[in-house]
Amino acid sequence: MGQELDEAFVGFGGVRGDRAYAIGNAKARQDFPYFTARDRHDLLLCRPTYLAGGLGDLQIETPDGKKFEVEDPQLLEWLNRGFPGGFDLKVFSSERALTDSSPVSLLSTQTVGQLGRELGEKVDKRRFRANLYLDLQTEQAFGEDQFLGQRLRIGTDLVIAPTRRDVRCKMITLDPDTAESKPTLMKLIARSHESCVGIYANVLAEGFVRPGDQVEAVTNET
Repeated sequence: MGQELDEAFVGFGGVRGDRAYAIGNAKARQDFPYFTARDRHDLLLCRPTYLAGGLGDLQIETPDGKKFEVEDPQLLEWLNRGFPGGFDLKVFSSERALTDSSPVSLLSTQTVGQLGRELGEKVDKRRFRANLYLDLQTEQAFGEDQFLGQRLRIGTDLVIAPTRRDVRCKMITLDPDTAESKPTLMKLIARSHESCVGIYANVLAEGFVRPGDQVEAVTNET
């Protein structure tokens, strides 16, 4: 389950604490050896909490109220529940964010609003699981695409380099509150937007980000 933060440190390896753990699945295909909400939808509803305010011990609360330390074998037993034959699962961690592509992903609220209008119903921005959501203060949707090839300063210190558009997968079909699957959004994006929503970026200078920070293009940055 994604969480909104009042402050986050964005380093070269990604947002501190974000996607620091993953679940490996030895029975998955070799090019994507992970167990995700695509395999078990209600994994999306599990709530993570770093204990004692740090980034060491992580506790997972399941939708039915059970709480496990992230390395507790009983968590893996819970994940296998209801699947004949089960999965071959293992939890592991990394100092760098375990992301699909670049360490940071961005999406504008204008793009989310436009997709809702095209779909004919409200679209929850959390479906896209971005690190940073931008209010571009314009009526133009997909305005974040214009940042590709530029460098952006967010807040005082963070500088990022947007690299490419974000090709979307089944995860966006899952409701962030119920984990129910609805493929119409995925079909719309594939048909009308080349399956892409949002952009990826690399980190050039580390820094903290907070709600309300200004975003600006920078040149001659050293």
